[in-house]
Amino acid sequence: VVSAALGIAHPEQYELSRACLKKISRDPRFSDLALQWVSAFNVVTIVANRSTPIHRDTRSGGRGIMDVLLSIGGGPHTVIEFPGMGLRLQYDSRTLVICSGHVHPHGVSVSREERVCLAFYAR
Repeated sequence: VVSAALGIAHPEQYELSRACLKKISRDPRFSDLALQWVSAFNVVTIVANRSTPIHRDTRSGGRGIMDVLLSIGGGPHTVIEFPGMGLRLQYDSRTLVICSGHVHPHGVSVSREERVCLAFYAR
């Protein structure tokens, strides 16, 4: 689902990511792993039960490269904020956010319930 969302939002990045994975799969040192890796992203970070202060993801792909954030759990009072764009949005479970975390500062409020964020990005 996450890779498909990237394919819709940023088809060029999706195609480049898939081409890179295909190239890696030809290298005998990585072929077994590459054939098992189905994501268009090469990094997944799990953030569990915590807020994140306003920040930029300086170690993600860089300008023009989209990241995907998937929220699982949490409650109706959890908020994701993009102060540079003037956005403060409800961040419910099953919310998918596609943005350049390298370019756009963002943060997530405290959740009263159990919550996990899966952050998919490229390096």
